[in-house]
Amino acid sequence: VTSDQICVVSAHPAFEMPSGAFVTDPVCVKWDSQATTLWTQTASGAAEVEVAHLPPILVGFLFAKDDRYEVRSVVRLDEVPSELIWAAVSIEDARFIEHQGVDLKSIVRALLANVRSGRVVQGGSTITQQLVKNMVLTQEKTIWRKIREAVLAYLMETTVSKDEILIAYFNEIYFGARGNTAIHGVKEAAYYYFGKSPIELTLAES
Repeated sequence: VTSDQICVVSAHPAFEMPSGAFVTDPVCVKWDSQATTLWTQTASGAAEVEVAHLPPILVGFLFAKDDRYEVRSVVRLDEVPSELIWAAVSIEDARFIEHQGVDLKSIVRALLANVRSGRVVQGGSTITQQLVKNMVLTQEKTIWRKIREAVLAYLMETTVSKDEILIAYFNEIYFGARGNTAIHGVKEAAYYYFGKSPIELTLAES
């Protein structure tokens, strides 16, 4: 802010509205005795414009546990790069396409690894089980919760498609926190960590 100019820089480098997607370049309003001008600062330099789009004001939060806030932006599966999808599947649940919610091979492998190390070093949960735990159950580490998790994961797999499970997972997964605000979903994470939409992520960023 100066005596003859005010500039606005958005925390979100891009946002979507019903009318389309917009990049939030810094917007400045400058005035003098003759006129008022509106201009934006892009990578190629300053440019005078007639209309500038600013991201909408955040009007509410979801409360998570421990009085923390949650920030979420819903993404469609076609907005998630295939590199990110296959990276998540290969790391979290390599047999995702094959199993029906519960992967007995992964459970046995994780059990043997944990017995050999004398502590929990691997988990045998599938992506579907992780989704069920985060959306429906608690984080308690008990046999009863694992049984319910497995049953609900199987029921989910018999009710919805693999694509629907994947997109729910990508919108639910926790990606850290910004102060007291938990970041959930790949869309918010992509904006926060890389300043871009998920589909713009590179292979290394995915």
